[in-house]
Parts: sequence; structure tokens; C-alpha cells
Amino acid sequence: MSQPNMMDERARSIDLTTSDRHRLLADDRRRLVLDILAGTTTPVDLEELAAGIAAREDGVNTPDEGGADRVATTLHHHHLPKMADMYVLEYDPKTNVIRPSGVSLDDVRPGDIDIE
Repeated sequence: MSQPNMMDERARSIDLTTSDRHRLLADDRRRLVLDILAGTTTPVDLEELAAGIAAREDGVNTPDEGGADRVATTLHHHHLPKMADMYVLEYDPKTNVIRPSGVSLDDVRPGDIDIE
């Protein structure tokens, strides 16, 4: 019997504060990352993810190489590390591989906020 993936355990126990949820969802690119990864359970290469995001942002099937490179740079240096710190995905910056956690946009949407 295989051991459960550590990321699977984290996904089941993810408990983001309202503030964390807002920070996570504040950026269109991070929402696109969650949306794209929600459709897969296998590791994704940074370049593949960046191309998918660039295509959606540009409204085309195949983005230009420069656009995908710019997206990959911001994902690598900013968005993916932030998302990994929140345990919504696992990112290895040495191999540029993203492992989905199974967390979807619906899992992190801010709920009703009680104001006292």
C-alpha cells in the first residue's frame, strides 16, 4: 500500500485565514493558476503552465514566446512561491515543477465576512 502524498494531506487540512484568501485571490494570474491546476492531478512544468496562462490572458490558443516567458518569470519569482507558502500547491524552483494540491478556486473563495 502506498503512502499518501504529503501535499494531499496538506490540501485536506488547508485552513487559510480570510486575509490569506484575499491575498491569494487578489491577482488574476494566481486565480488562473488555481483554475488550470484544478483540472489535473499530475505535476506540471512551469513552461507549460505559463503558456496556458499567457494564452488565456491574450485570448489565443497559442501565445507568443515572449508573453509566455514573461508569465513564467512572474510565476517563478512571485506567484508560485507565495502559493506554495500557503500550501495551495507545491513548487520546486530547481526543477520548475508544480505539483497540484487539489485545491480549487471554490476551496479558497472568501466566505461571508462577519463584521462586528
